[in-house]
Amino acid sequence: MASTFFVQKISANAPFLIGRGKDVDFPLKDASVSRHHAKIEFRDGHWIFTNLSQTSGTLFEGNSIQEKEIHHGDVFMLGLQQLRFALKQGELSLSHVRSIENVPAIPLTPGKPLLLHRGTNDDEPGTILHPACPKILAKATLAGKRLKLVFAHQIWHRTLYLENHGTLKLPWCLIEFRDGNLFLHQKDIGFSLVVKDISVELSHREILQDIRFSLPAGKILSIIGMSGQGKSTFLELLAGKVRKSKGSIHLDCIDHEEGDVRREIAYLPQEPLLRDSLTVMETLRLAARITLPKDYSEKETDARAHSLLQLLHIDALKDSRVGVLSGGERRRVAIASQLMGGPGLILLDEPLSGLDPLNAKRLCAHLKILASKGHTVILTTHSYEALQVSDEVLLIHQGQMGFYGTPKDAFRFFNAEDPEGILETLSDRTASNWTESGYGNAIEEPEATPIFFPKVPKKEMFFYFFSLLFKQWFRDRGKALSLILQPMIVGFLLSQIFSRTSSLWVAAFALVLCANWFALSLSVREIVQEKDLLLDEFRKGTSPYAVLCSKLLFTSFFAFLETTIAYSFFADNIEVYPSVFLCLILIATVLPASAAGLLLSSFAKNPGQANAFLPLIILPQIALSGALVSKDQMTPLAQILSNAVWTSFDQSALQSVFTGLEPTLFDIVLPTGIACIIYIMTVFALETMKKAK
Repeated sequence: MASTFFVQKISANAPFLIGRGKDVDFPLKDASVSRHHAKIEFRDGHWIFTNLSQTSGTLFEGNSIQEKEIHHGDVFMLGLQQLRFALKQGELSLSHVRSIENVPAIPLTPGKPLLLHRGTNDDEPGTILHPACPKILAKATLAGKRLKLVFAHQIWHRTLYLENHGTLKLPWCLIEFRDGNLFLHQKDIGFSLVVKDISVELSHREILQDIRFSLPAGKILSIIGMSGQGKSTFLELLAGKVRKSKGSIHLDCIDHEEGDVRREIAYLPQEPLLRDSLTVMETLRLAARITLPKDYSEKETDARAHSLLQLLHIDALKDSRVGVLSGGERRRVAIASQLMGGPGLILLDEPLSGLDPLNAKRLCAHLKILASKGHTVILTTHSYEALQVSDEVLLIHQGQMGFYGTPKDAFRFFNAEDPEGILETLSDRTASNWTESGYGNAIEEPEATPIFFPKVPKKEMFFYFFSLLFKQWFRDRGKALSLILQPMIVGFLLSQIFSRTSSLWVAAFALVLCANWFALSLSVREIVQEKDLLLDEFRKGTSPYAVLCSKLLFTSFFAFLETTIAYSFFADNIEVYPSVFLCLILIATVLPASAAGLLLSSFAKNPGQANAFLPLIILPQIALSGALVSKDQMTPLAQILSNAVWTSFDQSALQSVFTGLEPTLFDIVLPTGIACIIYIMTVFALETMKKAK
């Protein structure tokens, strides 16, 4: 059963029945529970619990009972179901229901710690089956009447205590401590969702208005409605891509914008975010590196990837590049990638789009399996197959709620037999009809179960992203060829221009200009072409520092090589040969240019726009470098601006080398410092962009 359980208030006006029958107030679908198992009454100012079962019985603190006064925090066992009651200011609520079937008790002995760890054999005590759990999570020790948990990988080894009958939810399981025994609920990984009066306004237009509902963990919710009514916007809101204008969203009583919670959310948009030049397996390995612990071996990673590919029936495509796949195959690869880390909340925008009927049924069956394992799944759809596996349906029409309930109730409410029949009944009165029906007013509040997100070390990303950049660039033959041909063509042209009688001032300027052009042209599209994908990875915890640093050094390295190749064509003509100072100056030239290209790429909306804005960077470098007009001949404002561009220092340093003088250290260090400033600005910009707009 799901991890966070919704509160049901109990009225004092009539007896409250609990059992397996259809006529009870709180049904429990469990054969161990009698049809009329228990009754709760308010008598003489007290709440009384009465056992009605003659077979299964009811336990309180391990003892059978027939009748007992209810106090705040009391926990009862009805067959294999555990119920918890809250009594506050005279109001009673049933707040915690848990099936303990197939969850064996792990006895704890004082002084003998139990190691909680990741594994595949749940017969071994302390094994957690979730793939994203660290290999060594914590030590559990009996400390008097409490459970002591000492978590690994935390600063000073974070220690938490659980009282008797206490629970603690982790992203990978729920830990329960009861009467000296530890219980690991492996299916308790999903998040309950409570949406209250949510509205979204984009470009001064209200896209969503007053959306409110509650969804228990481990359930599937299908969102239906006509195109353009706000369904995708609602998923983007949950995924953190857009910001609400009013209302609240809580996942297990935590604001959905909290960073720790956001890392447990997987989001698949209509157009899958994938790197076309990578193979399917490389895509899943990258997803594993982002979402799985550092202690995951390559063998474990590949085994998990293969299992997901087999479930989605695309194992035969593991060595294929993503760019050659069909739309349906790309979608399934994207789903497998999102599932690598076993997220608690899975958001899918039209996941069945582009799939044939057979694969659509297979995917729906897999979503049902995910929900049975505790994952909470929300998808937009027009498919009858999706509704068949859904627990709840949300209809959004004209940005407002038109229905929320079970699929069966939806067909009854709209007097329809399929989704198309529901859509045919929609009108301007749909939202008001639902509001007037009164069914959508009540929201069940979940119990605030304590949640802890342990800090889990992840694998390094800098060298890994650097290697991915190599693959992306050199698998694109056109791009790889341009890296070689462009400096050779430029170098050949310069060799025909410069001779021993040429101005060294102009030759230095030409080399500085080449270095800037190569660096900017390599970096200006590097972020914008995969910005949405990068922002999604940053939301999941990938460090922007590592990714941007790898892109900065990669583009700078190849810009340096291209500049060196171009220079080699005319070095003999001007009789200026390579030296340590020359290398340092070229590095100091390409670094700020690459950083500036990445910054521009971060703000551009598409590659075309990035190219169009390129002159805004390169023209000031040319005009203010001091090569066309010496600084002492510039206006006072131009002199100030010249000190703000890196090429003026590069020009000065390179001119000194070309004329046989030793350049000042200032002219080499300052452009490098400018590169660092621009790099920090780019990181800050992307950190801001990854937040909801």
